[in-house]
Amino acid sequence: EIMFEKFGVPMMYVANQSVMALYASGRTTGIVSSCGHGVTCNVPIYEGYAQFHAVNRIDFGGIDLTSHLAQLLNHSDRASSFDMEIVQDLKDNHCQTAIDASDFSYQCEEPIPSWRYALPDGKIVETHRHHKYRIPEMLFQPHLFNLNIPSFPQGIFNSVMSCDIDIRRDLWANVVLSGGSTLFPNFPDRISLELKKMSPQRSCRIVASPERKYTSWIGGSILGSLSSFQQMWTTVQEYTERGFSVVQGQG
Repeated sequence: EIMFEKFGVPMMYVANQSVMALYASGRTTGIVSSCGHGVTCNVPIYEGYAQFHAVNRIDFGGIDLTSHLAQLLNHSDRASSFDMEIVQDLKDNHCQTAIDASDFSYQCEEPIPSWRYALPDGKIVETHRHHKYRIPEMLFQPHLFNLNIPSFPQGIFNSVMSCDIDIRRDLWANVVLSGGSTLFPNFPDRISLELKKMSPQRSCRIVASPERKYTSWIGGSILGSLSSFQQMWTTVQEYTERGFSVVQGQG
């Protein structure tokens, strides 16, 4: 309604962003596990169709990780006030995933050197080095941070196991990561390790493109470049005749 009536576009197409992310990886079957700015979501897709009955979504994402890091920094350096953009940069460029749960425990317990970070004004901020591991760990052991949500790997497992048994093997072979909050170093390896612990008898393949922060856009570009896509548009004439229901079957 907004696109047709307010902006006056001649035609449009509504696409499922997880399906687009899967297309970007060159697949039509797999489970897209995304962690973006504000949402973590797992969407199983079989032959291009999302299995909506098995989708799970949590309102927890990168902004929550950034907020927690800001709290840690403000607690360790009460003399400074940290802008959220600075905290975001610190998280994106310096945080990393522990290899496993025992490695995280080691990083937290060992008396290792402080973590130094230069602010734009030249001031050097020091905080505990284990903070760089705490932030990604919120996605793997949320109970340690008093979060009543499933871990990122648990969400993947629950979603796949909610699908028909005949397609689970294909889904396990194509676990596609998407979203900026999956870009931490060691993140794909940790996901693989945790999933193998949950289901050691199954073979699991993690697909982690370096451009996974933008995979939905890349997939949309691929779809839009296909010659067959021209028949998929919803035109303003169709919208005028049938109303909003004309786009409900898209995506």
